[in-house]
Amino acid sequence: MSNQDDFNFRPEDPTPTGRSSRPWMWILLIAAIAIFAFAVGMAISTFSNRVGNDDPALLPTPILTTTSVGVPTFTAMPAASLTVTTTGNVQATPVGATPTQLAAATMPSAPTIAPTIAPTVACQRTPHPTFAGGYDGSRLGCATSDAAVVWSAWEAFERGAMFWRSDNNLAYAFFNDNQWTLVDERWDGQGVPSRGEPPAGLRAPERGFGYAWGVRDDFFQRLGWAADQERGFCAVIQNFERGFMLQSSDVEFCQDTLYNHARAADWKPLLLVVTNDGAWYNLLGGGPAPQLPPAVVTPTIPVPGATVAPPAIVTPLPTATAPVGNSAPRPRPARNGTFTASAQVPQNLDGNFDDWRSSWFPINTVVQGNSNYAGVDDIAGDFQVAWSREGLYLAVRVRDDRYRAGPAGTDMWQGDSLEIHLDRFLAADYDGAIADADDYQIGVSFGPERGELRLYRWLPFEKESQMGGSGFIVAVGEGYDLEILLPWSLFDIGGDETVPNQNFGFNLSISDNDADAPAQETVLSASPSRTTYNNPTEWGTLILGN
Repeated sequence: MSNQDDFNFRPEDPTPTGRSSRPWMWILLIAAIAIFAFAVGMAISTFSNRVGNDDPALLPTPILTTTSVGVPTFTAMPAASLTVTTTGNVQATPVGATPTQLAAATMPSAPTIAPTIAPTVACQRTPHPTFAGGYDGSRLGCATSDAAVVWSAWEAFERGAMFWRSDNNLAYAFFNDNQWTLVDERWDGQGVPSRGEPPAGLRAPERGFGYAWGVRDDFFQRLGWAADQERGFCAVIQNFERGFMLQSSDVEFCQDTLYNHARAADWKPLLLVVTNDGAWYNLLGGGPAPQLPPAVVTPTIPVPGATVAPPAIVTPLPTATAPVGNSAPRPRPARNGTFTASAQVPQNLDGNFDDWRSSWFPINTVVQGNSNYAGVDDIAGDFQVAWSREGLYLAVRVRDDRYRAGPAGTDMWQGDSLEIHLDRFLAADYDGAIADADDYQIGVSFGPERGELRLYRWLPFEKESQMGGSGFIVAVGEGYDLEILLPWSLFDIGGDETVPNQNFGFNLSISDNDADAPAQETVLSASPSRTTYNNPTEWGTLILGN
């Protein structure tokens, strides 16, 4: 039975009796604290049992790792697995836990662990998707402009290349040791210094590249001779803090209607990284620099609470399907004539047409001197055409009532002769009614006895010259049978630029003179639309067959 004095408090006597009541108060306070401590201990023990781990030292310890995109994640020690929820809470899943234990395993919060990777500052502009695979922020820094399609020029050399871009009018010399330098020499149309005859298969550069190469001995020594002609092309260019990136583009046009050589079959694609420390790389391996693996892009790691500029909106660049060869398959109107060149060339140029298997195309439209024309007994002709990497082969039959040779050289048109037109880049200036730098006019004549082969190039004007070729002529009455090979070089075309289904503007005409004095009395054309010598829109279409 309990002692009343142990549990019941009596009112304190209004007057002290000499015996103090304070010791009993201390005893009761100590007893209450002991009871509370015992209850807390029991609660801790119960909680520890419920999470299945009596030893706090065995509780899983979160370890910070990073994923490939730089977002922090948490990986637990082997005793348990930890995952991070979208709210930041950590769920512990003990090995072998019961459903009851699983339900009780959610803790209210997870410790905040600072990332060990220093965050980077986001760029105001992002690299265009064209450059995503090769962009290296550690080399180039942030973009300082949006990507743009820029008219450019490229010429390959023995040991490097020269490059010009129209947006800043700067030229660059790229060397095969992956170094580059600016070309400071300015070309204003002055003559290009000569360095003698180039080795076989090589050439001297022309225009601005040629001028810098001619006056700078270091360029000549480091680059060597040009391995190809200068080619205008369209380039996607984006500037960065420490350089720029460039990729050749197959858009149809980017500067008026100038032909984009990046569409040619033999174009070697470019994906350049050019850095301000004087280094350059072609990541596609198509140019003179060695191919390098794409650089690793350093990601930007978001920092909680930090203000990050949104990425720039990139407008997709125009694209186009690359044509076959150096001219898009856009023929002239059918009324101008369509002429298919066979890929099966004659075995010999001997004036014998037995090894020609294609159709004969008539040359029968009188386009000049109709008053002098007396019908097919006066002048008539037809032709076949074939092609190979060497050039165009022509088989021509001309029937004439009187053969009269004209002068040699530029005036050969004042006598019996042939006139061949070819528009090298048909799609580039399709609507241009005046011949320009890609439109060619070649004359062929045979001397007084029809025993010579004379070739002369009238167009382009800046390339007018006497030319060479190979062929064979057989006199037939007052007319002739002709087999001739016109090398692609007559038209400034490399043999590797030609592929099946490629289109050129083309026409073949016959000049006739029956008078004793030099004259051009009648002109017959394979294209019924021809009216003059220098309008490419009146020519027909030549298609390179399979």
